[in-house]
Amino acid sequence: MPLRFFFDECADEDVARGLRRRGIDVVTAAELGRKELPDEDQLEFARRTGRVIYTTDRHFLRLVADWLRKGIEFPGVVYHTQGAFTKGQAVRALLLLNEFLAPSDMVNRVEFL
Repeated sequence: MPLRFFFDECADEDVARGLRRRGIDVVTAAELGRKELPDEDQLEFARRTGRVIYTTDRHFLRLVADWLRKGIEFPGVVYHTQGAFTKGQAVRALLLLNEFLAPSDMVNRVEFL
């Protein structure tokens, strides 16, 4: 079963389009009208919908650490610092994750690119 992604508002929409062209299921905060919602609301949305969050927002790292301490399960986070990758590199990295990891592998996991 392939990964399904939720791009938070910090993630590049061009990367989402690149993944979609390759058959990956991606939704973005912008297209869902979820921009400017608190990170906790975004993570809760990802949890309810079973989508791995892709972000360049460091606040998610603290938030998921807090959820782990509390025993709250989340479907996974993929993180890298903003500007660390070109759009093409980000697309390739996410495709690679999709190829080798199942949704169950990503539960309560933070993958650093």
